[in-house]
Amino acid sequence: MTLDDLEQPIRLVILCVGVLEASMATLQEGQTLLERIRKAALLCTYSTARHATTSACYAIERLLQLLRDKWRKLEELWIRRLIQLQQCLQLGLADQEATRVCQLK
Repeated sequence: MTLDDLEQPIRLVILCVGVLEASMATLQEGQTLLERIRKAALLCTYSTARHATTSACYAIERLLQLLRDKWRKLEELWIRRLIQLQQCLQLGLADQEATRVCQLK
């Protein structure tokens, strides 16, 4: 196993970290938006405007929950993939060691 063999898994790790970080940032921005809309709803004097902001809050909450669920699923898949990559690396290193030992005989 060479460093070239690790290039693609390393790119995958970097990509996954980027996706997870971007998802977390989106969740945080969504939460901030939700808080601002809730504050705006408290200032509304018309019932229709208050109803619209409450409805928007429910929709945003639902979307944030969907995003959280997908983030958890992605994180779960990422951990599984990382474990598989670690196992492949260990197998490759064991194979190299076995080859080296066999060549010494």
